[in-house]
Amino acid sequence: MCFKNTTCILSLFLSILLGVGAGVALFFGALPVIVGLPLLVFLTAASALVGFSFLLGMNRHSVCICRYGRCILIGSFFSIILSAISRVLTIVVANVGFAVLIALLVAAFFFTIFTFFAFLFCLIKENCCSCCE
Repeated sequence: MCFKNTTCILSLFLSILLGVGAGVALFFGALPVIVGLPLLVFLTAASALVGFSFLLGMNRHSVCICRYGRCILIGSFFSIILSAISRVLTIVVANVGFAVLIALLVAAFFFTIFTFFAFLFCLIKENCCSCCE
């Protein structure tokens, strides 16, 4: 079992900070409303899932899957669900609920991005740098 994964916890902490910052900035009007943000997050999460499943088929016994697999799946699924919810809602800048939804959406987006890049770096280190050691 892989319980020593601090990268997922660090990614979660940083993405929550970025999400809270985006939600506060949206609520106070410092961040303009981006209508395409939920679509961008949806496409990024779907691409991360497709890329993860492709790499999963190539490296089934990789330690990187154990380290980052759950984090990528959780981040991608939450990104897809939150982007679908935010596409349905009416965009009102001064609404606290919408600011919280955008904060969660941005947090899930960055969590997916951070963990997917950590997974890729782990695969590169595992497959390409084993001859260097």
